[in-house]
Amino acid sequence: MASVGGETGGTSGNAFGRMVATIRRSFAAEDHCRLWTLTVDGAVAGALFREGDRLELALFDGADPRLADFDGPVREPAALEQALAARLGGAGDVSRVKLNPMPAWV
Repeated sequence: MASVGGETGGTSGNAFGRMVATIRRSFAAEDHCRLWTLTVDGAVAGALFREGDRLELALFDGADPRLADFDGPVREPAALEQALAARLGGAGDVSRVKLNPMPAWV
């Protein structure tokens, strides 16, 4: 494959690739995520925020009212997906409810 601007030394190219891979892994990790969008049946219904060990769910206008009263002690987004799906009557079917991480620079 031709390189733009001439040849790149093997060592510097490998170092750059490792750096990019490390950054991608770092920011893709759920531990670094502080914000998720909540979708129900493909429509955005709210947002989930992590503040320290606490998760806060904010629902948008028009979100399913069955989600509004949820205040269960959930510490992980995956568990919240399951709990919200159960509230919507989809016990065992979490495909209706998705929390999509929004990586942020911290």
